[in-house]
Parts: sequence; C-alpha cells; structure tokens
Amino acid sequence: MWVQMEVAADPAPGHAPHKYLIRTLAGVQAGVLGGAAVLLWILFASSLSERSPWVLVNMIAGVFYGGQSRGSDFGWMTLAGAAVHILQCALASILFAVAMRRRSYVPSLATAMLYVATVGWIAKSFVWKTFNPTLANIAPTFAVSTGFFILGLALSFLPWLERELERDLLLE
Repeated sequence: MWVQMEVAADPAPGHAPHKYLIRTLAGVQAGVLGGAAVLLWILFASSLSERSPWVLVNMIAGVFYGGQSRGSDFGWMTLAGAAVHILQCALASILFAVAMRRRSYVPSLATAMLYVATVGWIAKSFVWKTFNPTLANIAPTFAVSTGFFILGLALSFLPWLERELERDLLLE
C-alpha cells in the first residue's frame, strides 16, 4: 500500500528560524572570521619577533604531530594547525553566541572581551599545558593576548550577524 505524503519545502511564510540556530550560525561566522584574523596576527607577530611566521601555527598542530611540529617550514602541519585554531575559535564563538542574549554593540564588546579573557586564561593556564606544553612556553604573551582581543572584537559583531541572518533566513 502506497501512502502519498505532502511535505512542505519551506516553513510557513513569516515563520522565523529557531533562535539557537541563528545564534549558532552567527557564532560560526564570527569564529571563523575572527580565527582567520587571529591567524593573520600570529603570522605578523611571529615575523616581528624574527621567527619563521609558521612556528606558532605549526606548534598548534603539536596536538597531532607531537615533537615534529617544532619545525619552521610551511607544510601539512601548518595547515593542520590553522584548521585546529579556526575550529577552536568557531567552537568558542558558538558557545558564546548561544549563551548570550542579544545586546547592543557596546555591552556585546564588553561581554566578549570578558569572555575571551577568561577563555584565554583557561587555554594558556590549563589546556595548553596539558595538551601542548611547548606551545604554552614558546607562545609570546603579548601576541596571544592580542589574538584573544581580536577574537573578542569579532564576537562583538554577533548582534549584527544575528540580525542579518534573521533577515536573510526569514521567509516572506
């Protein structure tokens, strides 16, 4: 016996997507863009300190490659380190986006800075020392702190990203 079912391709007109979906998508956007900006900063800061620009990015890949990641050449370790970094930034941004309520830009910036300062302290004090102690010792504090500040700036755009996603995803 065949049963014919009609499935609506789109939700009803005017039906807003779930707020956590919007926040998650905005978090992914902010995290990936912020993570890419932090990577650019890390490359620039590494070259200022007369190191190969790839050293810190390679060290991030130390979770997978161990001692091999201490090299200063561009290669698969560099790409793995960049991917891990952007994934971490995206996950941290998703957590922030889902947890925060929509705010205006100034409170978002203040909350984002407090959040990334906390995440940065936890990462440097516990996570890096557990999973990648060499990175915890070699990463310059100023470059890392500035990187977290850049991620905080990206997170401060979440209210705008949410509004844009709601506008784009709302079916009329």
